[in-house]
Amino acid sequence: MPTFSSRPHAPSESAKTFQQILRTLRKRPFLLFGAPFLSLMVVSSFALQNLTKTRYDYQSSKTSTMTMEEGLGMNKDRKRVDIREEYFVSHGLGRRPRRGVGWE
Repeated sequence: MPTFSSRPHAPSESAKTFQQILRTLRKRPFLLFGAPFLSLMVVSSFALQNLTKTRYDYQSSKTSTMTMEEGLGMNKDRKRVDIREEYFVSHGLGRRPRRGVGWE
């Protein structure tokens, strides 16, 4: 069985490059922690902008302006109120004015 040689293993060029990168990261922790954090903040800002716009658009679609008739729950095809007719009904005179003859 052959024995192992006593000469030490020489690191390859890729291993040297990797070690240089690790050394740089240890010296400058901003590259490992700060840059990813800042990029996350910027990207999430743009994502939240779209979500917030969608939220406010949905809320504005739920609320709309109502006319006075809608607010009071009145029908569009209801009978219009005639003050003269209500006068005769409230005083119990028993007669109602005829429509189209001198009224309106």
